[in-house]
Amino acid sequence: MAIVLKDICKQYGGQTVLDHFSFEFQEHKSYCIMAPSGQGKTTLLHILMGIVNADSGTIFGIDQYRIAPVFQENRLCENLSVAANIKMVSSEKLPSQKLSVLLDQFLLPGSMKKPVRTLSGGMKRRVALIRALCSEGNLFLFDEPFKGLDLSTKETVMHIVKQAIEGKTAIWVSHDPSEAEFMGSEIVKID
Repeated sequence: MAIVLKDICKQYGGQTVLDHFSFEFQEHKSYCIMAPSGQGKTTLLHILMGIVNADSGTIFGIDQYRIAPVFQENRLCENLSVAANIKMVSSEKLPSQKLSVLLDQFLLPGSMKKPVRTLSGGMKRRVALIRALCSEGNLFLFDEPFKGLDLSTKETVMHIVKQAIEGKTAIWVSHDPSEAEFMGSEIVKID
């Protein structure tokens, strides 16, 4: 089922960030939201997640989905291990062997039992992505999912994420048109 947004408006302190934004996100497609900083990209994701209410407008179809988010900040439990952070959202019992393979693919070998607080920013970002991909979600909402990754790591991670979301519904934010092109996402501009 499509997610239909009609005339979504949002202001913060008199500053308009979304002005009658309308769009129809088709099921099983990937979309990349692009706009200059401060133009409502994160706000739009937060409205879709139900974290923020729009001032006006309507959304249809979102209640048919289970959301798997990656926020602009990683929102990990810093004192828990990498494994615990990932397993807390996994619907199935995620065997350690399978998790170990995932961590290796995401260039995080040997990190399963490490507390998240001991990881670098780029490592935390990869854990946040793995956590979302291991959840029960069928709608991926990612806010700058590849930020903080060096070029080589970013290429590896993008390949894995592209495969994981293929044929699923994904709406994500980026400032980089080459990321959208690589991921095969339709670009949605907020102006």
